[in-house]
Amino acid sequence: MRSRYTAYATGAVDYLLRTTHSSTRHLHDRPAIENWSRGCRWQKLEIVSREGGQPKDKRGKVEFKAHYLDENDQPQIHHELSNFVKELGRWYFI
Repeated sequence: MRSRYTAYATGAVDYLLRTTHSSTRHLHDRPAIENWSRGCRWQKLEIVSREGGQPKDKRGKVEFKAHYLDENDQPQIHHELSNFVKELGRWYFI
C-alpha cells in the first residue's frame, strides 16, 4: 500500500498499473490515473486498518486515508478499503 501511495505522489503510473492485478487492470484508465496523480499535492498516508497481508497470506485488505491538496489547494481525503492478492510472491491491488 505504501509503495502505491508513493507511486501516486511521484506520478509513477507504470508502477501503479504493474501492481494492479491483471484481472482488473483493464478497468483502470491510465490518463485519469496520471491526471489525478500529478494534479494533486500528496500530503500523507494514514493506514486505518489491515487484515491479512502477512508473508504467509495470499490475500490482504488495507483501509487507508490518503491526504492531499487538490488542484485548487483544497485539502481532500481519499478513504478506501483496498483488496490485495499475492501471486508468485508479489502483491497485486484488486
